Amino acid sequence: TNTIGLSRYWTRRLTILSPPSTRKPMARGPQVVILALLGLVMSGLPLLGFAVPAAAEGETDNIGRIMFYRSGRLASIRPDKSNLTWHSDELDENRLVLPFAMRLSPDGGRVAYGEYELKKERSEPSSFPYPAAPLYVKKLDEAGLGTDMGISAHVWAWSPDGSKLVVGLIQNKESELPKQWSASHWIVDVKTKERTGTNIPAGHLISDWSPDGIWFLTTTLCPGDQADSPTKMQMNLVKTDGSDVRPVGDPAPADVLGLARISPDGRRVLFVGPDTKDRTMHVFVMDIQGAKPRRVSPELNVEILGCCWSPDGKRVAYAWRQIHAEPQKDAFEKKQTDSFLMTVGVDGENAAALFSETADSQSVVVLSGLDWR
Repeated sequence: TNTIGLSRYWTRRLTILSPPSTRKPMARGPQVVILALLGLVMSGLPLLGFAVPAAAEGETDNIGRIMFYRSGRLASIRPDKSNLTWHSDELDENRLVLPFAMRLSPDGGRVAYGEYELKKERSEPSSFPYPAAPLYVKKLDEAGLGTDMGISAHVWAWSPDGSKLVVGLIQNKESELPKQWSASHWIVDVKTKERTGTNIPAGHLISDWSPDGIWFLTTTLCPGDQADSPTKMQMNLVKTDGSDVRPVGDPAPADVLGLARISPDGRRVLFVGPDTKDRTMHVFVMDIQGAKPRRVSPELNVEILGCCWSPDGKRVAYAWRQIHAEPQKDAFEKKQTDSFLMTVGVDGENAAALFSETADSQSVVVLSGLDWR
């Protein structure tokens, strides 16, 4: 089994989104069981003992808020661990926030997020690798769902002025492991909801929008060197008019779908990928001009479930989940699993744990999909 490449990526992202203990158990129908089975992590890597460090004195910068997915809802916390706040309603049996794609507006006052309506279908397909979610925009202090953008999608990113969103909908079939993305993209005006097409080339999937407004950050899929080698992902800069495509770094069996981010100064990129030394996934920072990637996350044998830049570009935040030495027997086996929200300097120093959450199964995502403004 490929434990580093694209197949492991899909198993992570198709993890069952079980409700937390405060909610009634979800029925184990065929669709849920399929997602549960696909969501199991089959890695046999041993779990090395880990200790979560406290923030180094004088290193915690209290700039802005970090928003993240927490057990089916939106939450945020200050970088000094204060003011933990909910930003979405209490769960019911019919709704669940999309874990991996929330994005804060450039001014930090609004959030674009997806929320599944479990008993309602949209005209857009619920496609691979996980079902598309209806897209909403709301103020952080706004009750309810906010404004329905009238579109379902998998990934999105704000324009630098906060007036628009670039939205991506994956249209590959659920049953296939694609050799390239089949995705549609639109620009959505947040105020009018008007939807226009883009010139993003075929085979690309949006990940971010550059601070100067000139470039999209995208990913493409590349076949492995041999027939049985894992599919790789390539990050790219694509001009918003589609006139220029520039590769960023080299292709790698990396977890970059929706996770790669351009730095606030537009000079670096943050992404998740494998370390050649320990062969596990980590958070990396790399100069867009092509310098060697620099690993910044110190943990071993954990799953990275989201990463983002601090507003000043001096630190990054990321979420990780424990990997057990023995895989679960099935998606519903009880196996207590810890997840952590972390920050660390771009040099990989002074890692600090801000928040933790425990799930009763390794198949449950409880912390992921973060942004910092």
